[in-house]
Amino acid sequence: MASALYGELARAAVDLLNELGQLVLLTRAGAGDGYNPDTGFTEDGGEQVWSASGVEFAYTQREVDGSLIQSGDRRVLIAPDLGTMPQSGDVVTLGSYRLEVVESRPLQPAGVVVLHEVQARGT
Repeated sequence: MASALYGELARAAVDLLNELGQLVLLTRAGAGDGYNPDTGFTEDGGEQVWSASGVEFAYTQREVDGSLIQSGDRRVLIAPDLGTMPQSGDVVTLGSYRLEVVESRPLQPAGVVVLHEVQARGT
């Protein structure tokens, strides 16, 4: 029963972020060069890109400790329909801003992702 409730919360988060947020792109570098036995060539890993709606905020002065959270870091909240879990090293693009994911903390009660909370830093 709880997972149904969290599923409804996830859908509500998607609706709100679609209405009030902006397009967020999450880019992950490919796994690197590798031999493709089908083509007989070495190919680069390329990159993967996912999109969802999201919003970004500055951390409060009280949250900035200069170590884990640095001045200029941004909190990015991304809809749960992103299609992947953000990982450290991924790049988040919001408009013309490109930020590197430092840490990702999904809100996922009962295993249902309701929201992705990402700490990101300017690149």
